[in-house]
Amino acid sequence: MGVRRAVEMVLDAPNKHENPICTFGPLIHNPQVLNLLEEKGISILDEVPDHGSGTVLIRAHGVPLDTKENLKKAGFKVMYKPSSGNMHDKDAQRSLLETKNTLKSSVF
Repeated sequence: MGVRRAVEMVLDAPNKHENPICTFGPLIHNPQVLNLLEEKGISILDEVPDHGSGTVLIRAHGVPLDTKENLKKAGFKVMYKPSSGNMHDKDAQRSLLETKNTLKSSVF
């Protein structure tokens, strides 16, 4: 169910977000679906270019914080779709680590 929802959200992205639309890394590892996305004009970024425009959708695996910031600096709008509420989000991981470190330093 999650993969289907993710693909549907990405296919609908051109109607809701600034174009062009791309994903950072392949959304899933299904060649037929990747071909469908390509036919719909949704491309894959494998690295952060110096300049860009449009919207980059971050897949469920998330990205390191510096990648997210570099995408924004290059000119992209960054969306954490299709994985809303996803705990793989690197921001959520950083927040958890900061909380853990705060607790450690206040206990010891």
